[in-house]
Amino acid sequence: MANTPKSDAGPHQQHFKSNYIEVLRRITPEFYLDEEYKLFGEEEDLQYRVLASILSTANNTSSLIPTPIVTQASAFSSNLSFVPYYVPFNNMTDVSPSKFEEHVLRPFNKSFKSFTNQLDFSSFIVTSALPSFALNQLTTDFVTNYTSQVDPTASSTGLVQDSLLDNLGWVYLLNTSGQISDTNAISPSSVLVSALNEDLFFGKNITTETGVSRLFQWMALNVQGGGASWAEVGANYVPAPFNSASSTLNTNYWASGGQLVSSLDTMVKVWVNEEDPNSVYFRDIVNASLLGLNVRRMENRGPMGKMLKALAYAFYDVKTSIRDIQFLLDIEECPPEFLEYLGTYLGWTFFTENPDNWRDQLKQAIYLYKAKGTRQALANATNMVIPSSVYNPNDPTTGLQELFESYFPNILYYVIKTETDLGSNPQAYRELALNWKRKFEASGYDINVGPYDPINPDNNARYVVDFILHYLNIKYDYLKIGTESYKDTKFIDAQVSADGRPGYFYRGYNVRIPPWEESRFYQNCDLNLNIIRATSSILARSREDFGLGIATSSCHEVAQYIASSIEIKNQDPFLDVGMGDNIAFKFMTSSYNLPYNYQQVVEQGDMEGMSVLDYWNSKASEVHSKFQLSGIDFEQDDFLDISKTKIGRRGIPTIIDIFRQFAPFHVLNKIYAGSAITEDYYGTRSGYSPKQAWSGTTDIEIINTLQTDADQFNSSYIYDAFPGTQGLESGYFSSVGLLPSQYNPKQGRWLPSATLHSDGYFWSGGNTFSGGNATSSLKELTNAPRVSSRRKSLKYKFTGWAQNREGLNQPIPTNFFTSSYELNEPQWGLVTSGFIPKGFNFSSQMYEDTSGTLSSVYSEYNTTSTPFFQFIDADFFPARAVSDIDPQPSAWLPMRDVFGAPILRALTDIFLRRGEVDSRWLDFTNDGYKNFKFGHNVLALYQKYNTEFKRQLRNKVQPGTLQEPTKYGGGFNLLAHVFGPGLFNHDISIKGPIIDQLSAVPLNGESSFSISSTNQDWSSVVATQSVLSDRHLYTSDGTGQDLSRGILQAGGFNTYENPIDVFEHPSEIIFSNGSLLSGVEMVSPNVNSIAVWNSADNVFNVDNIKADGLTLLKRTSETAPARGIRVRYPLDGNINFSYNGQFKYPPLDAALNNASLSAIAGWALLDQNRAPDIMRFDGGLAVAGGRVATKLQTLGSSALPAVYLSGKGRGNIGGAGTKPLGNPNNPALATVIDPASRETPKNLRNLEPATRYELSLEASSAFNSGTPYVVFGLFNLTKQKAWNGTSWDNMTTDLSGNAINILASGTDVDTSAHQATLDWREYKATFTTDYSFEKGDSYQLFITPINVLNVVHVIGVRDVAVRYQSPVQTTKTFNGVKGNKLFKDEEYKMKVRARVANINKGLRNVPENLYARIVVEQKPFVGNGWEDRAKTFSYHWAHKRWVDTKEVVAEDIWIPLNVTSTEASGQEFNLEFNTFNWRTPLGQRASIDYFASAGPVHDSNSVYYIEITKAEQTGFNNGVTLLETSLYNKNYNIYAQDYTREDFADVFEFFDDLNISKSSRDARDSSSTYLLSGGSRSEYLEYWGGSHSSTQGNYIFVDNEG
Repeated sequence: MANTPKSDAGPHQQHFKSNYIEVLRRITPEFYLDEEYKLFGEEEDLQYRVLASILSTANNTSSLIPTPIVTQASAFSSNLSFVPYYVPFNNMTDVSPSKFEEHVLRPFNKSFKSFTNQLDFSSFIVTSALPSFALNQLTTDFVTNYTSQVDPTASSTGLVQDSLLDNLGWVYLLNTSGQISDTNAISPSSVLVSALNEDLFFGKNITTETGVSRLFQWMALNVQGGGASWAEVGANYVPAPFNSASSTLNTNYWASGGQLVSSLDTMVKVWVNEEDPNSVYFRDIVNASLLGLNVRRMENRGPMGKMLKALAYAFYDVKTSIRDIQFLLDIEECPPEFLEYLGTYLGWTFFTENPDNWRDQLKQAIYLYKAKGTRQALANATNMVIPSSVYNPNDPTTGLQELFESYFPNILYYVIKTETDLGSNPQAYRELALNWKRKFEASGYDINVGPYDPINPDNNARYVVDFILHYLNIKYDYLKIGTESYKDTKFIDAQVSADGRPGYFYRGYNVRIPPWEESRFYQNCDLNLNIIRATSSILARSREDFGLGIATSSCHEVAQYIASSIEIKNQDPFLDVGMGDNIAFKFMTSSYNLPYNYQQVVEQGDMEGMSVLDYWNSKASEVHSKFQLSGIDFEQDDFLDISKTKIGRRGIPTIIDIFRQFAPFHVLNKIYAGSAITEDYYGTRSGYSPKQAWSGTTDIEIINTLQTDADQFNSSYIYDAFPGTQGLESGYFSSVGLLPSQYNPKQGRWLPSATLHSDGYFWSGGNTFSGGNATSSLKELTNAPRVSSRRKSLKYKFTGWAQNREGLNQPIPTNFFTSSYELNEPQWGLVTSGFIPKGFNFSSQMYEDTSGTLSSVYSEYNTTSTPFFQFIDADFFPARAVSDIDPQPSAWLPMRDVFGAPILRALTDIFLRRGEVDSRWLDFTNDGYKNFKFGHNVLALYQKYNTEFKRQLRNKVQPGTLQEPTKYGGGFNLLAHVFGPGLFNHDISIKGPIIDQLSAVPLNGESSFSISSTNQDWSSVVATQSVLSDRHLYTSDGTGQDLSRGILQAGGFNTYENPIDVFEHPSEIIFSNGSLLSGVEMVSPNVNSIAVWNSADNVFNVDNIKADGLTLLKRTSETAPARGIRVRYPLDGNINFSYNGQFKYPPLDAALNNASLSAIAGWALLDQNRAPDIMRFDGGLAVAGGRVATKLQTLGSSALPAVYLSGKGRGNIGGAGTKPLGNPNNPALATVIDPASRETPKNLRNLEPATRYELSLEASSAFNSGTPYVVFGLFNLTKQKAWNGTSWDNMTTDLSGNAINILASGTDVDTSAHQATLDWREYKATFTTDYSFEKGDSYQLFITPINVLNVVHVIGVRDVAVRYQSPVQTTKTFNGVKGNKLFKDEEYKMKVRARVANINKGLRNVPENLYARIVVEQKPFVGNGWEDRAKTFSYHWAHKRWVDTKEVVAEDIWIPLNVTSTEASGQEFNLEFNTFNWRTPLGQRASIDYFASAGPVHDSNSVYYIEITKAEQTGFNNGVTLLETSLYNKNYNIYAQDYTREDFADVFEFFDDLNISKSSRDARDSSSTYLLSGGSRSEYLEYWGGSHSSTQGNYIFVDNEG
């Protein structure tokens, strides 16, 4: 670089790729150039011709793509506004993957991590992303999501468009269909998709160069392959020779097709070149051209000039590469793709994914390395990613908290060393060991107290610690491996000590617990009050009585220090160490704590004691960081939320990485995230009145627990309240944990025992203290806050005792106290007016017998004033006797079998099955059940159950509909998709509607006949008219039957033409009928092919093997799968029966010539101008000219078009007003029922008889007065019936005489809450087709506006849908719901079961073939000329992908199933298929425009069909019997693992009970369980009786076990 001229580098650079040939010409002898000119002459320089085209295009871009709509119109007022987007120097387009993720993917809650491969990404881009942010046509949802998730300041469509233009540049500009209308052309968005797939997905930025080159690529491709309208574009903007399909540049060069497009791309990039960071040359040319500069130039025509130009390009590329080497070590100039290498060079690991942020990190790297290990380094490194305003490691509360630590065994050792002579007097130790040995042996404790070290007495003190820890583990089982007690595991037996016995050989002897000096053995051990109290007792008791004889005051200090260190001291968890989770043997303190006796040790000059001061408390190698959950946005897949005020979900892992790199090696950083959750409890059912806490005689607040003492104590931070039973002003009680006390855990839902509180803590309710007496700050029961960080575990949700807040059966204490207590002298017995339980005799301090002479006191009807001893019955609380059995939560209480049986039985089944493989699962203890984890997959399925399956768990079909008593009929429910069968009526056992309608008319026009009289065979046989050519069936009873005629004919009962058959076979009539079997259709052209349903008591059975299944016979010689009768399972749960309800598709056929039909395919706009023959009833009112129906799509607001109906007139609500249907004052929107072409489906589509449907639409209204309504009329034109809201009436001759029905505002939970805030609101209505209707009937829907007043009103209508609706749910089981459905991006396993039929007169031992296919109904489902563009997609079994049905042969999509079995159970075939969009033609570039219009193959609108057929004739009386067609979701099935269907149902019903009853945070759900204000607290604790008393000092206790 040193020899490079100054003018050719840096900001003064003058030579670029476009003019670098000038450098070569300088060193080329002029003689050669002159001779070339003489020989060949000159021609226009192609490079400058391309430049002229670029400049021309820049000045006329609005003729190619729409001008973007921006909020400041002047900002984009002319073509000149496009020009800066062509100049790389302006940097108007530089879209990195992270920027695209932020502005395009984030509004969809997506990131690049959401896509497994390029095709998956492409599928999403084409079908979801691009249509949502199309140029000037943003969808409402995209705008809403962009505002909420990307930029809150972009609060309108216009502002979002501004933001997209500013941030995406050409990515936004190219996302359009363009300005040129040509059905053969590709759109600019197609080439944009290519750029996104080929560049952005693989990490390359979309730049100005990309945008301009793709624009020219789009023009060149269309000029070559488009229609006549592109000729002008080619002439004006695409330079020759690139504007023709093939061209000769000169005699030495010829190129065509893609070569020309590629060559043009190269030439465009010569000018629009991102590789020249200093280039203002092109910008200056652009500016000059605006002033009239002619940029065209001439050049020598000879080969030498062309060679020099090629060399100039190559040399410049080499020069650029050499130049760029200097930038590789320049943090500012280093290309983004090399920054990671530069980081590696410095030993730096980047914390973010944004290259711009990487540069800042590299600038700080050296300084951070120098400060590594300091708090400031951590702060600086963190704040490079997370601003200090969001998280500051130096914050004293939520920042990095440096700690000190105490270790329980070290504390014991310190006390022994400083308070006893056991570490210095061997004789004293020998005596203690002897006394303790006798005590241990008498108690049956196997504790080795034999070790003795006369040489190093310090070891003797350590031995004592061993003995105490061993004893405490025997008593309280604190040492565990997982959830299993350490002493019960085989682990201890595997530790072989020096003397050969199991255990640890340490300090010269064998011990059965791990050495406490190695704290890692005890890192999961927790302290609790039992351990603290027992330790205090050991320290205080005499040495003869298993004690150390330490002064009571010292014992108190030790216990006080431990308890106060691990307890929760503050209501705000952020003020406590570890947010309250600080109960381990090694616990933390926020400051250094000197030992209680350090002054004594120092004053006595006890050097040995001073040497162990650090054993009490020392600097910890652990630091804590705390985060408020409210300060973390887990929905934001970034380091910060969009407002830059919260940490995103990537922030915490990044902070962890930073701490890992910059904290000292030995320091462990623990991060806590928590939140305060407040819940109020109220003392009376009357609600929220203060001072009324105990006025309700049916309320008590202490209720059931299922937790052990240790569970409560070890739970995470919970702040709660308990009632004071003192007989003072009602309503007072306290909060747990306001005052430090070693007695009160102040953790978990634990109520302090009055017997343990000589300081009056319980009675005062935790008030502030002054001189030991209660003073003030009592809290009222009407506002008892509590916070909890443990909300996710279900381990305490098993049902136990049936106890609730009513007080009829709540647990109550066995220790009662007088009301005249002294703070330091608690008394036994209950004499108080504050709490009087029923039946308690205060004289005897016992309850009366429930069957004795005084048992009437327990009656709820006893409200007399007759005294019961000293109280009248009406004064009692409705609480009675204490349970006779121990209410230990870990025990199996009898009531559990009543209240908790299903879930416990399900878990038992799972344990048994897993135990067959691993015996450790056979743990039928309470802990075994409580610690069971359902796992992420089961919870994921529960989410799908609630969302995608709409809580349809199973589908019970009434036994009366079954051939065999199969309990579940498959269909759309979670269990069917997890375990199978997936398809409704999978085993062909559920009868169809014809069985119950044999009295119906068989054919239209034969009203004097019935099916039972003329066509009895239709109850068992499906055939076409061709069956008459050979109609005899050799039936199983040996008699034989002649078939009457086929039901598959025009006008046949319930027979119709399915639109997919019309689409696939437009020149042939193929009939469908679903009458024989529920949820199953029979489909066939007019050939002699027969289907027979074998069932009990059926005279038409043909299969002699067994009377079940569906036997298929084929008596035609045609062998194509579609040329016989097909068994079709519709998977049509997604179907919209009012197709094109979003008004996306205009007609493309003759309907364009009809004023009423020309706007929307499948729909008619009816007003006085468009349809005067229909809109002719005016009701005697004048009709104004403005009463019209109009289709409108407003650019820039929403991609959904709408129909606006401008009316004036009242409706016949309640019989008042005019009749709106057919009234020109009430223009209408109607479905089209008589299309000109049979390839255009009727709208509405074919509806099932006796089926419930939901009509929904979105509407927006403008009116001055009155109340507008959206109403509809629905007609079965075939049966001449009109829906009246509850049933079907006869239609009147005149349209206006028919009833209308009101659409009600939507009530869905997800929409109703904000309906009033929306411009467009959802409206719904339901209707049920009559059982007498047939699927071939024609229906018509009218939608029109009315007003209660005769005033003008305009109503917009959009997104009309008619869909299946499940029956009203009365239980968790749905009855008889069909609605088969598949989901996109899933894998399915399908099973087909069949046998070779044994038919009389048939050939024997002839194998049969069944054929199966899966097909997706045509997309788009429109007609009206769109059928030429629509496609059906079938699954290609060999290639495992979906293909355009028309582009493959039948053998590719019909898989043969060779049936050879004659067993009754048949032969099973297992097939697999998927619904991945990346396994469709969507990934092929040529299909992009199709899918952008039609949507992907698999989405929420896809309708599937599974078809099974017998293709070959194997004999007139030979057939195959289909027994089953079922499927299940492979992933769902894996999720279920070893659950059975019954277990799964029990588990989900358990989840439901928690979700909508006792664990709901909504009082409306949980109040039925807990009454009053509800809430999710299902357990509370208080001490249960026992002899809690003080002996041998204030703080030495005797526990329940003595």
